[in-house]
Amino acid sequence: ADLRGHVANYVETEQVVQWGGIVSAFVQIRGSVPLLWEQRVDGFRGTLVLSGDTPRAAAALRAHFAYVHAQYGGTCTVLNLINSTGDEGRLEHAFCRALVAFNDARHHQSRCANGDANGDANGDANGDANGDAGGENNDKDDNQGDEEGRVEYHHFDFHEHCRGNRYDQVLVLLERVRPALGAMQYFLQHVGAAPVMRQRGVVRTNCVDCLDRTNVVQSVV
Repeated sequence: ADLRGHVANYVETEQVVQWGGIVSAFVQIRGSVPLLWEQRVDGFRGTLVLSGDTPRAAAALRAHFAYVHAQYGGTCTVLNLINSTGDEGRLEHAFCRALVAFNDARHHQSRCANGDANGDANGDANGDANGDAGGENNDKDDNQGDEEGRVEYHHFDFHEHCRGNRYDQVLVLLERVRPALGAMQYFLQHVGAAPVMRQRGVVRTNCVDCLDRTNVVQSVV
């Protein structure tokens, strides 16, 4: 990201379904990790280089998610698909730590643990990086207003879990975020009438280049 929170890759996708007199729509976004980092390419190999957990990186992340919230409201549910190890692992850990600090600043008790995508230590999977919303938000009714602008973080090491073309393993991630999707809802309207339901919040998916891994997961969500 740059210092204004603009990321290199950023795309909004809207799926619209019309059946009879009913129209529904669901919006998702994809975007590069909103920290200060770059990918240096040497031949066919790329190396990820981070600026570190600096105040400037934190400011870039805050600016990015302020923009996302201004566009979509509600909670932004982040699905981070990069590897748990190597260069990507360092980027994942930095992203998780930055979001812990972001949510802590919003008076959420949070902690970040390093783990895989089984839901036991990925920052969010059990609610760690999100304060309260890993799989279930037990205080949803009491803290509804506090959901505004919050970022719910899920790390899912796509290459590890879908090794051997086991793309069905993406359903593990889908089950984890199902409560967030239910709270987010979607647009629903009978043609010629007022909308019955509106989407509030958005799912934000990323890998490194926001292409193949992101395509698979967005198609499931």
